[in-house]
Amino acid sequence: MATPRARSAEDALADAVLDRALGLRRGQRLAIVSWDHALPWSRRLVEGAYRRGIVPSLLLHDEATFFAVLSSTGAGAIGGGGLPPVDAVVRFEGPADFPRLLGLPAPALEALRTVLRPSRYPGVGRVRALRLRVADASPVAAERYGVDLARWRGELLRGSLVPPLRIAALGRALSRARRAGRRLRIRHANGTDLTLELARGPAAIETGVPARHGEAELPAGRWRCPVVPGSAEGLFETNRPAYDRFAADPRALLGRFRFGDGRLREFESDRGSQAFAAFAGTGKGRVGVRAVAVGLNPAVAHAPEVLDLAAGTITLEVRDANPRGRLPRFVFPASLAGADLEIDGRPWIRVGTLPARAPRGRLSRRADRRARAPSPARARGAARRSARR
Repeated sequence: MATPRARSAEDALADAVLDRALGLRRGQRLAIVSWDHALPWSRRLVEGAYRRGIVPSLLLHDEATFFAVLSSTGAGAIGGGGLPPVDAVVRFEGPADFPRLLGLPAPALEALRTVLRPSRYPGVGRVRALRLRVADASPVAAERYGVDLARWRGELLRGSLVPPLRIAALGRALSRARRAGRRLRIRHANGTDLTLELARGPAAIETGVPARHGEAELPAGRWRCPVVPGSAEGLFETNRPAYDRFAADPRALLGRFRFGDGRLREFESDRGSQAFAAFAGTGKGRVGVRAVAVGLNPAVAHAPEVLDLAAGTITLEVRDANPRGRLPRFVFPASLAGADLEIDGRPWIRVGTLPARAPRGRLSRRADRRARAPSPARARGAARRSARR
């Protein structure tokens, strides 16, 4: 009799993907799009699919062959490929040695990154898709960012294993408060004092469970709500870096955004952000806040590229306030941890700590009935029943 293999981190992630995020059933088909540096994770997904009666297909990009073709024939020869008919897609991004792409012209680099996304493959837009970021923590990326590889990878894994129901509960609490008011004020000891008005309509809660014809990511955990155009007023100073592995300087530190009349009037940064500074300089007052997001993931704290998911972290999506204008699309995530957030003057997040439940006030009818004091008649009845016991 064969000795059972000890469970690994790869097994835990496969269980979370197949059972919680995708919920695939026996006989359904799963496509896994991977690179060779992500094979340890891909193999466990294939094995877990077989054990559950799911039919897996593995599409592998070989990195050595990819760069050989790129150097000999150019980026135009790289195609995205195709997938068999499936019910869901799981993907890992690559290549791991991405700095070798930095010499390409910007249009060619963006075209190459677009064509390699499985969402561009025929038929993928009609199924659920899930991107796993745990393989983004590669030795090359860790060296470029100057972070510890094991710590980064471990945090991505732990963040991916947080149950979606836990994230959804935190997001629903924020949504209940959002229905009670629309005026947000963000303050921090670093001088941040910014007011925003939330747009009408429901906020999105990103739990890592893809919609029927949508795509999600793991780790996940954000409460995101659009902002009324032209409503941003005040100063917002980040205390979390913004990462872009394809930028000349991959880390942007301590960005300061001053908004007036709903538009970005001043911007400066201690390091990085050259591309955004040039973009904002040509905007001539047309750059504003598109949305505000609050992180919901309790297992994320320091991992590069996902800092906006850290519980209690507030992130502004700063971009062209007129998306139909002539400026190119450019979104800059400005993140701040440890801030206070108020909704219509009522405290909601204190020093970056998420509330355990919604505040007393305008809750659902059922919660409101539970919170109300009982009538005298009900109180007497409860006392009699207690005496009989």
